[in-house]
Amino acid sequence: MAAISQSKVGEDRQTILPYDFQEYDRSKREKRVTNGQEEIETAPVGARFTIIDETTIEDSYIIYFWTWQKDSARQKALNFEEGSTTEIKYFTVLKSRLDVVSKRIYRMWSPTIGALTFPFKYRPQNGKFETTFGIGVTGGVTWNPWRTNEHTFSLLGGISASSARVDQYSTDPAANVTDPSERTSVTFSLGIVYQWERLQIGVSAGIDNLLDNEILKWRYQGKPWLTVGIGIGLFAASEITTPGKN
Repeated sequence: MAAISQSKVGEDRQTILPYDFQEYDRSKREKRVTNGQEEIETAPVGARFTIIDETTIEDSYIIYFWTWQKDSARQKALNFEEGSTTEIKYFTVLKSRLDVVSKRIYRMWSPTIGALTFPFKYRPQNGKFETTFGIGVTGGVTWNPWRTNEHTFSLLGGISASSARVDQYSTDPAANVTDPSERTSVTFSLGIVYQWERLQIGVSAGIDNLLDNEILKWRYQGKPWLTVGIGIGLFAASEITTPGKN
């Protein structure tokens, strides 16, 4: 059975140990050689780079390093060709060594979108928990402070359609509700989610609005509620990064 590997072109990565990278001549599509010697440069731990293409030379990826703004020696060695500040240097790294010498990095800030559901709500007005059913969409922004996708924080706003129990205890007596029922409400929410790898823990607050509240006079119309939740991989961090600086 043949194994099919996924291309890593487009990924941004960071070295986790010093490594000798082979300089690559993109115009000639070959290793860069001077006076019969292959040009090799050593990148330190923490050097960030972007994979831009593949090459058949020793089954490698073509990369370029992000610019060292405050290190002219490394700019000369790893960023720009001799005498230039615009002509970028390119290097190759063996595919078989990529995950050994580097790890993937992600955007520090990225948009997030996902599905939304609340299994229960806590209403501070009466100190009670109530079960509910609803589904909707949520979106916001994710902060990935270490860019490793291991610990992230998301701020999410959402809108959903959810169920609300309507009975004589949750409505104004003037509404004269005698038979309990489940009604549909429009729910707006705001939440914070912490994610460790694939595990997610979140806290949300929101308000419900019954569509026919003028008749029912529901006591919780527009009143805040709270909920907590645990999920696995409900919201994914963006895998598209913006090359920056070393």
